[in-house]
Amino acid sequence: MFRLLKHFRPIYWLVIALLVVIIYGQVQFELGLADKMGDITGLIQSQATAAEIWDVGKEMLLYTLGSVILKMLFKMKIKREKLNLKMYHFVIQMEKDMS
Repeated sequence: MFRLLKHFRPIYWLVIALLVVIIYGQVQFELGLADKMGDITGLIQSQATAAEIWDVGKEMLLYTLGSVILKMLFKMKIKREKLNLKMYHFVIQMEKDMS
């Protein structure tokens, strides 16, 4: 496996880094969404006004939208990379050469 990594072109490393950043962003949005749900629960328990609850609810919607957008970017990038069969054939050939 590590021998394969030596043969990666810089563009492959860039794609890997991009995907890691997208996944990190998705995780942060999902964790932020849980925090916002806790904020709403606290506001409801403290008898907050509807406007305050709606403000946090709007932030929740933005977190959800951000997560969906990043998820779509991730899936588009993965589908695009699946269509790039040169990489696939390169890995298969390297595995054959190592055997």
